[in-house]
Amino acid sequence: SVLKSGDYGVGAVVGAIAENFDGHLAGGFYQCSTSDFSDLQFAGDSAATLLTYPSNSKSWKVEQLSVVSSKTPKIYYRCDTRDGKQKWYEAITTANSTVDSNGFLKKASPILRLFATENIDDVDDFKKSGCSLVNDLAAGVTAKRIDIGHYEISGSLGFAKEGWYITLPEDANGNKKFFAEYSTDENNIITVKTYTRKFDFESCQIVAGEPIDITEGRWIDIRLEMPVVEVIENEEPIPSTLNPVIINNDEN
Repeated sequence: SVLKSGDYGVGAVVGAIAENFDGHLAGGFYQCSTSDFSDLQFAGDSAATLLTYPSNSKSWKVEQLSVVSSKTPKIYYRCDTRDGKQKWYEAITTANSTVDSNGFLKKASPILRLFATENIDDVDDFKKSGCSLVNDLAAGVTAKRIDIGHYEISGSLGFAKEGWYITLPEDANGNKKFFAEYSTDENNIITVKTYTRKFDFESCQIVAGEPIDITEGRWIDIRLEMPVVEVIENEEPIPSTLNPVIINNDEN
């Protein structure tokens, strides 16, 4: 029972081979792809590594799936129990979440932070692009200030089709700092216009007042729809010379 380099994926260039991902796997690093797990809704077939963490029981473990989704890492966890493999849960990372201008954590993807000026600096994973900061998934998108309270965003397919797509900065009482109108034209150019807020007694609503720029030091968060990036198919796996993996199905 001597552990050699490569056993269970330890010290190997590729993970160990698992014959059955539904069985109780011994602790180790296993090569796989997202298509090996029918309960994960992925587009395409991404390379992945399944990490199995041993516990004090043969039939109670935690599994971690580390996915190479294009160039963006994704991490999922699930429990392996006597009743079988349980539901996957995605870990929150800086790759799939963002903090908006109000300090709230939100689901991310391609994100643009729209400012009133180009006098801004890169921060964290966001890079300057015109009068905006964009994350890696929004690379190629840029924004420009046309006039007071008038901005145009180009390089995307418009606002995100699902989930949130725009968030305005608020004050300490939850009131919006300004009023905003936004639209997307036939060329997928997003137009955002910001105004002072005024109350319309006839409609009993807050409506647009005079044009005003985005509040200094604050920004508008915009979630985008981006063109599909062609992903090169996975390389052929390196032939494994590792010892066969033991699948332990004991219920003890």
